[in-house]
Amino acid sequence: MIRYFWWGLTMMLISLVMGAVATSGALKGVDVAVFKALAMTHGGTAEASIATAGFITHLGDPGWRAGIMILILAALIYRRCWRSAAVFVVTVGLSITGHSVAKEAFARSRPDFVPPLDFADSYAYPSGHAAGAMVILLLGAMLLGGRKSCVAAILVALAIGLSRVALGVHWPSDVIGGWLFGGGAALIGYAIARRVAVPKESLS
Repeated sequence: MIRYFWWGLTMMLISLVMGAVATSGALKGVDVAVFKALAMTHGGTAEASIATAGFITHLGDPGWRAGIMILILAALIYRRCWRSAAVFVVTVGLSITGHSVAKEAFARSRPDFVPPLDFADSYAYPSGHAAGAMVILLLGAMLLGGRKSCVAAILVALAIGLSRVALGVHWPSDVIGGWLFGGGAALIGYAIARRVAVPKESLS
């Protein structure tokens, strides 16, 4: 399982390097082009589409993430996977703290091409919705489920990240950086959980 640790660490480092590059303005051309292609606007987009994007994005809100965390933690405890439960909580906590610190360090401004369709008052890089959803859903799926669960977790996290661009509150690179950061943390957490788990803790 050591390869998961190194893959995860590499993904998180790439996320940080990407943040420095994005903040320097080197990705502005690509960011602007993709943002303009995906961002929704009032009057130019069907209200149903905006509502759908809003519903998806709110699945990545702190309150929803906390609820999902509690469910995953309860399932691990029910299976008596005590050490894995502890690793899950610590990994998610450190990941959220880490991307929050990164936001302040990069201090990247959010897009201002169109009025945002969702409220956001923090810095842009990395996307907290993308990072938080990825680490919680993917790590939970890796600890509790099989390959199909992991695929489903990734797809939901991807949808949440894309909704942030569609609603005009994040640059595409913010979301990609969030996915990499949260996904990397999930792989590291999984590697550690496999390392410390007692034999009866059945991890997939």
